[in-house]
Amino acid sequence: MGKFKGFLTGGLLGLIAGILVAPKKGEETRQQLKEESDKISEKAKPLIEQAKAKATEVIEKTKELLNK
Repeated sequence: MGKFKGFLTGGLLGLIAGILVAPKKGEETRQQLKEESDKISEKAKPLIEQAKAKATEVIEKTKELLNK
């Protein structure tokens, strides 16, 4: 999970820094925010799926141990 948090934190900080230093109109900034958040979301999907798979695995192992 450390990589996932680091990925999201880095992406968010980069996005904020880019917006703060870019001299653009509000409409352009909103469009850029949407595009960047879409990119981050797409990159995060595989990490989220991995986390779900791992969580499911842990839950199943825990159930097996509790049933013994």
